[in-house]
Amino acid sequence: MPEFFVPMFAFVFLGSVIIVPLWFNHRHRVAGLKLLEKSMERGETLDPALLDRFGRPVLSARERARRWLNLTILSCSLAAGLAAIHFMVGESRIHANGRVEFDGPLPAAAFLLCMAAGFAVLWAVHRPKSGSGPDSE
Repeated sequence: MPEFFVPMFAFVFLGSVIIVPLWFNHRHRVAGLKLLEKSMERGETLDPALLDRFGRPVLSARERARRWLNLTILSCSLAAGLAAIHFMVGESRIHANGRVEFDGPLPAAAFLLCMAAGFAVLWAVHRPKSGSGPDSE
Protein backbone atom coordinates (compact mmCIF):
# COMPACT_ATOMS: atom_id res chain seq x y z
CA MET A 1 0.00 0.00 0.00
CA PRO A 2 2.74 2.60 0.70
CA GLU A 3 4.13 2.12 -2.82
CA PHE A 4 0.88 3.60 -4.14
CA PHE A 5 1.23 6.82 -2.16
CA VAL A 6 4.65 7.79 -3.55
CA PRO A 7 3.59 8.31 -7.21
CA MET A 8 0.23 9.69 -6.12
CA PHE A 9 1.96 12.29 -3.94
CA ALA A 10 4.39 13.12 -6.75
CA PHE A 11 1.61 13.73 -9.29
CA VAL A 12 -0.49 15.75 -6.82
CA PHE A 13 2.55 17.88 -5.97
CA LEU A 14 3.48 18.39 -9.62
CA GLY A 15 -0.11 19.24 -10.50
CA SER A 16 -0.40 21.75 -7.68
CA VAL A 17 2.88 23.41 -8.62
CA ILE A 18 1.62 23.87 -12.17
CA ILE A 19 -2.08 24.58 -11.63
CA VAL A 20 -2.06 26.89 -8.58
CA PRO A 21 0.06 29.70 -10.14
CA LEU A 22 -1.98 29.50 -13.36
CA TRP A 23 -5.20 29.77 -11.36
CA PHE A 24 -3.97 32.79 -9.36
CA ASN A 25 -2.81 34.51 -12.57
CA HIS A 26 -6.20 33.88 -14.16
CA ARG A 27 -8.03 35.25 -11.10
CA HIS A 28 -5.86 38.38 -11.12
CA ARG A 29 -6.50 39.00 -14.82
CA VAL A 30 -10.26 38.46 -14.48
CA ALA A 31 -10.41 40.88 -11.53
CA GLY A 32 -8.60 43.53 -13.59
CA LEU A 33 -10.95 43.04 -16.54
CA LYS A 34 -14.00 43.32 -14.25
CA LEU A 35 -12.62 46.57 -12.85
CA LEU A 36 -12.16 47.88 -16.41
CA GLU A 37 -15.70 46.85 -17.26
CA LYS A 38 -17.14 48.68 -14.23
CA SER A 39 -15.18 51.83 -15.09
CA MET A 40 -16.46 51.74 -18.66
CA GLU A 41 -20.05 51.29 -17.40
CA ARG A 42 -19.63 54.39 -15.22
CA GLY A 43 -18.45 56.33 -18.26
CA GLU A 44 -14.97 57.11 -16.96
CA THR A 45 -12.22 57.87 -19.44
CA LEU A 46 -9.65 55.12 -19.63
CA ASP A 47 -5.99 55.53 -20.37
CA PRO A 48 -5.14 53.98 -23.78
CA ALA A 49 -1.91 52.56 -22.34
CA LEU A 50 -3.95 50.66 -19.74
CA LEU A 51 -6.22 49.22 -22.41
CA ASP A 52 -3.18 48.27 -24.48
CA ARG A 53 -1.67 46.51 -21.47
CA PHE A 54 -4.70 44.25 -21.11
CA GLY A 55 -4.75 43.53 -24.84
CA ARG A 56 -1.17 42.36 -25.32
CA PRO A 57 0.53 39.20 -24.03
CA VAL A 58 1.90 39.34 -20.50
CA LEU A 59 5.42 38.32 -21.54
CA SER A 60 7.43 39.46 -24.53
CA ALA A 61 9.11 36.91 -26.79
CA ARG A 62 12.49 37.57 -25.16
CA GLU A 63 11.03 37.11 -21.64
CA ARG A 64 9.30 33.86 -22.68
CA ALA A 65 12.54 32.51 -24.13
CA ARG A 66 14.45 33.52 -21.00
CA ARG A 67 11.87 31.71 -18.85
CA TRP A 68 12.35 28.46 -20.84
CA LEU A 69 16.12 28.83 -20.58
CA ASN A 70 15.87 29.36 -16.80
CA LEU A 71 13.75 26.20 -16.47
CA THR A 72 16.29 24.28 -18.57
CA ILE A 73 19.18 25.35 -16.36
CA LEU A 74 17.22 24.66 -13.16
CA SER A 75 16.19 21.16 -14.32
CA CYS A 76 19.76 20.30 -15.37
CA SER A 77 21.09 21.51 -12.02
CA LEU A 78 18.54 19.47 -10.07
CA ALA A 79 19.26 16.40 -12.20
CA ALA A 80 23.01 16.78 -11.63
CA GLY A 81 22.45 17.15 -7.89
CA LEU A 82 20.23 14.06 -7.71
CA ALA A 83 22.72 12.05 -9.78
CA ALA A 84 25.54 13.13 -7.46
CA ILE A 85 23.49 12.10 -4.43
CA HIS A 86 22.81 8.75 -6.07
CA PHE A 87 26.49 8.06 -6.69
CA MET A 88 27.33 9.06 -3.11
CA VAL A 89 24.68 7.07 -1.27
CA GLY A 90 22.60 5.09 -3.81
CA GLU A 91 22.96 1.47 -4.75
CA SER A 92 22.68 -0.29 -8.10
CA ARG A 93 22.14 -4.03 -8.38
CA ILE A 94 22.83 -6.16 -11.44
CA HIS A 95 20.67 -9.26 -11.50
CA ALA A 96 21.65 -12.61 -13.00
CA ASN A 97 19.51 -11.97 -16.08
CA GLY A 98 21.43 -8.73 -16.79
CA ARG A 99 18.72 -6.36 -15.58
CA VAL A 100 20.04 -3.37 -13.65
CA GLU A 101 17.98 -2.09 -10.72
CA PHE A 102 18.62 1.41 -9.42
CA ASP A 103 17.80 2.46 -5.90
CA GLY A 104 17.90 6.08 -4.92
CA PRO A 105 17.31 9.27 -6.86
CA LEU A 106 18.83 8.30 -10.24
CA PRO A 107 15.46 7.66 -11.97
CA ALA A 108 14.24 11.08 -10.78
CA ALA A 109 17.44 12.63 -12.16
CA ALA A 110 16.80 10.98 -15.52
CA PHE A 111 13.24 12.33 -15.52
CA LEU A 112 14.49 15.85 -14.75
CA LEU A 113 17.06 15.57 -17.52
CA CYS A 114 14.30 14.63 -19.99
CA MET A 115 12.27 17.64 -18.81
CA ALA A 116 15.34 19.84 -19.31
CA ALA A 117 15.65 18.57 -22.88
CA GLY A 118 12.02 19.52 -23.51
CA PHE A 119 12.56 22.97 -21.99
CA ALA A 120 15.62 23.43 -24.21
CA VAL A 121 13.51 22.65 -27.28
CA LEU A 122 10.89 25.17 -26.15
CA TRP A 123 13.64 27.75 -25.58
CA ALA A 124 14.95 27.16 -29.10
CA VAL A 125 11.45 27.59 -30.53
CA HIS A 126 10.55 30.73 -28.55
CA ARG A 127 13.81 32.67 -28.69
CA PRO A 128 13.55 35.70 -30.93
CA LYS A 129 15.66 35.67 -34.05
CA SER A 130 18.50 38.18 -33.96
CA GLY A 131 17.59 41.52 -35.44
CA SER A 132 13.88 40.81 -35.85
CA GLY A 133 10.94 42.42 -34.10
CA PRO A 134 10.64 45.05 -31.39
CA ASP A 135 12.18 42.77 -28.74
CA SER A 136 15.58 42.58 -30.42
CA GLU A 137 18.44 44.43 -28.84
